[in-house]
Amino acid sequence: MNSLHSRLTAEDFDTKRNGMHLPSPAVSLRNRLGPAWLLALAGSAILVALALVVWGLAGTRKPPERGVRDLRVAAVGLVEGASREIAVYPEVGGTLHVLHVRAGQEVQAGDLLFELHNDSQKAQMALAEAEMTSADVQAQQAKADWERSQRLMYSRAVSQETYDANHFKKLTMDAKVAEAKARLTLARAELAKTQVRASGAGQVLQVHQALGTLVEPRKQGDPVLRLADVSRRRVRAWVEELDVARVAIGQPATAVADGYAGQKFAGRVVELAGRMGQDAPRSNRPGEREDVYYREVLIELNGARELPLNLRVDVFIESGS
Repeated sequence: MNSLHSRLTAEDFDTKRNGMHLPSPAVSLRNRLGPAWLLALAGSAILVALALVVWGLAGTRKPPERGVRDLRVAAVGLVEGASREIAVYPEVGGTLHVLHVRAGQEVQAGDLLFELHNDSQKAQMALAEAEMTSADVQAQQAKADWERSQRLMYSRAVSQETYDANHFKKLTMDAKVAEAKARLTLARAELAKTQVRASGAGQVLQVHQALGTLVEPRKQGDPVLRLADVSRRRVRAWVEELDVARVAIGQPATAVADGYAGQKFAGRVVELAGRMGQDAPRSNRPGEREDVYYREVLIELNGARELPLNLRVDVFIESGS
């Protein structure tokens, strides 16, 4: 023990004499770790520096400038004609008997489109016309008798009783004519329900029913055919509620369709709906919300007559804000 103490004392004395000091515990640890300690320290310093830079940038970062895409309002739309297409139904149910038109045919207002089986209605019509003819003939005869009685009354050639009887007969026949006319009007109306005519000029877009099919009135089955004015092309688009304030009449717009790759169809906004709604076609894109309200926007296209009606398109409206 005394020998060990003497050796340490001697070493301390030699160290102090040579101007040296004993290493501290930290220095000893550094010496044992070697270069690994230096690398770890440098890595920590770099991480701290990066954190400070990111924090500084976050505090002074400016919002990105609005790009061209942000200046456009995107919406889903459907192509339509100069007016919305009309689904044509019969007013009454029955068997489709005659088709007077075909798909693609142009029609004018009042043109006969199709007829249901209407033999019974035609028979009622013929009977009413016969009754009308008979009543009209009898009324003319009664009128002639009464007018002759009037002339003879001045010369006292007929009695007052004869005059009154002829007058009463005329009034009776006038009533029968009115009754026959009402029956004829009713028969015509019943026949007209089976003979469906075009309400306006347009083109037959599609015929849905075949001859011999039992067809039903509106909301009880498929229409017999569809009709539309195809003289122009428009797009009915649905703008989401967050963008409604950015859309106005007169703004330029562009429509594109997957089936017409590389083509853009220009137009402008001509009409805005006065209310919001949820009746918009779905785009079927991932993440599409179903609780969004939309505003209908009507866009008049420049030409674009090659676009089929009811084609789904993407619309981009230049809002400028």
